[in-house]
Amino acid sequence: MRACVMALVGLLASCSGGISLAGSFSISPVRVFLEPRQRAAALTIVNSADTEVVLQADVLRWSQDGAGRDQLEATDDVIVSPPILKVPAQGRQVVRLARLVAPDPQRQLTYRLLLREVPDTSRVMRPGASLPIALALSIPIFLSPAGAQPDVRCELHAGQPPEVE
Repeated sequence: MRACVMALVGLLASCSGGISLAGSFSISPVRVFLEPRQRAAALTIVNSADTEVVLQADVLRWSQDGAGRDQLEATDDVIVSPPILKVPAQGRQVVRLARLVAPDPQRQLTYRLLLREVPDTSRVMRPGASLPIALALSIPIFLSPAGAQPDVRCELHAGQPPEVE
């Protein structure tokens, strides 16, 4: 499957003389830890491209199933402002996260901030085939209970070989 996708990308690139790439943006910090008394956090998005980038931001509750697959679901526990943002060429934009729920006193709550680039459909594509690519980032958000201490454990599951010393 991967080879087919790469072949298709190569074919489209040769047909159109190039591929239309998405803007280039980054975010800092790449993880957000909200302490129990902290109600908000700020992130900075930097657009290093020569054109404006439009992003859509969403916060989703994040968990993992028994096989380690991510489970994401809509939530109003944490909000993001602004949810739609325009970052000017070579510019910066501050995004704020605010929690609307109290921290769980027994466990850490986990979320994901999804930042998705909104493709610019107003630009006329060159004749021939082209492939627009939109970037997306997923940033983890952690809300820890008061007095939380790291607790890292490894458990052996059925069907897995035991540890070798």
